[in-house]
Amino acid sequence: QQQQQQQQLETELAIQESKRHGWKMENERRQHNYLPLCVEVLKAIAAQGNLPQLTKDTRTRVAAQRAKLMQQQQQQQQLETELAIQESKRHGWKMENERRQHNYLPLCVEVLKAIAAQGNLPQLTKDTRTRVAAQRAKLMQQQQQQQ
Repeated sequence: QQQQQQQQLETELAIQESKRHGWKMENERRQHNYLPLCVEVLKAIAAQGNLPQLTKDTRTRVAAQRAKLMQQQQQQQQLETELAIQESKRHGWKMENERRQHNYLPLCVEVLKAIAAQGNLPQLTKDTRTRVAAQRAKLMQQQQQQQ
């Protein structure tokens, strides 16, 4: 039992000595004069030509970064707009191709049959001929005025 107590005391003493050693190192770091080291580091940075960059006003640097970011956002918006335009064109081309390739003749025949079954086909034919003749006359008149 006495040996056990002695071991505990030795362990606690080792812990306390370790703490004191850490405190001593921390105090030395706090009390050390780092000014000569800082001066040498600044001299080395100045020799490389990087000191003006480090001493620039932070506002200037942040404003430049913001301007660059805004320019990138504008470019991104332009690209997205161009992409949307191209996709819209492709969709239009697809629809146009489908319309061109579709056979509308059966639809037209069925519509004419339905109109004829109602008895409206002769009147619609007459109205259409009158309207087409008026459009042709108007077009001819415009052509004569241009000459």
